[in-house]
Formats: sequence, C-alpha cells, structure tokens
Amino acid sequence: MNIAFSNLKGGCGSTTLVLLMAHYLASLNKTVYLIDLTHERSLEMLYQKSLLLEEKLPFEFFSADLSKAQLLINRLSRGDEVLLFDLPKLSEDQHYLRIFTQINTFIIPFTYGTLGISAAVRYALIASKLAKHANSIFLPNGQGENITGEHSSSAQQLLRKLGKLSAPLSFHLGLQSLESLSIPPQILFDFWAPLGLLSDQYLQVN
Repeated sequence: MNIAFSNLKGGCGSTTLVLLMAHYLASLNKTVYLIDLTHERSLEMLYQKSLLLEEKLPFEFFSADLSKAQLLINRLSRGDEVLLFDLPKLSEDQHYLRIFTQINTFIIPFTYGTLGISAAVRYALIASKLAKHANSIFLPNGQGENITGEHSSSAQQLLRKLGKLSAPLSFHLGLQSLESLSIPPQILFDFWAPLGLLSDQYLQVN
C-alpha cells in the first residue's frame, strides 16, 4: 500500500504526521518504509541524527531524488508492506507524476480557515484527476476538537464530498522539537487513539 502525506500549502505538518504514522503502523507489526521525496529533506536530516545516536527505528527509512524514486519503489514493493511518502509540492515533473499516480491513499493535513481549506480542496481535486483509483483523507492538524463557526459545518460538508474527514489532531509542543526520527513514548501515546481511529476507519492496513 502506498500512502502519501502532502498538501498544496506548506506548514500543515505533513512531515511530522508521516513520521507519526510510520511509528504507529510499525507498532502493528507492519513492514513500514518511510520515504522522503521532498526537496527540503527534513526527514533525511532527522535520520542522520538517528544514525549518530545509533537509534533502533521500528521502520526503514529512505530518501531519493524524484528521478530515482521509481527504482526505489519497485525494489520495496514486494507484498503487504506499507510505503509512506513525504511528497514535495505538486509539479509537472514526469517522475513526480508517475509516482503520484501510484498512490493508493492521500492524507491531506490542513488547518481550518479559508486558505487552509482551499488548498486542501484543490489538492484533493488534482489527486482525483491524476490518481483516479486513490482515496483522499482530510486530516485537521493542530486545532483539537473545538472547531466552531462557519468552518464547523459548511467546510466539513464540502470536504466530505471530496473524501473522508478524519478526527482532528491536537497541537503538541513536543513535536516541534524533534531531533531525530525517534519520538518519545509519551508523545506517541498522546496520538495513538486518533491515529488508530484513522487507520481502522480509512487505511485498512490491519
């Protein structure tokens, strides 16, 4: 299964959330490959720190340029493994588009607000055209349960027409200061319930 985290708008937490999901799915004894295809290589930098600290990670990590990503995907796709992608922003690069069309599920982190919802909607529309077989899951990030005002009804109805709307994730200060790919157990525990709900309802990897 190929699962990608991305959005048209930066700063939505895709990198942090794909790392959280890697830890969660690995806890289910899944074979998980975390793949950084972004230009910033944020996960790659954290991975280098994990190597220095000799941390034992519950998943395998890879990074690649878009031109070499397909070879990596072919090598890793053998059976019931889960490939988690931190994707760069959308582009017309042919290597990028080829990978994009192979995604089974897009998880689109976003924040409520005009710009956040607009970017998430546009991303889902593009995904539905380029990867017709794929599902989109909207993941409200960093705002907790108390979503009020116009966005609590009309925006949610719009998102549900385009994909699944997951339960929101709360802001966690500990995620802002990660120094490696390891995440402290207490932080993981705080996210286990919403990640489990998302996985059970929408990912079907259990």
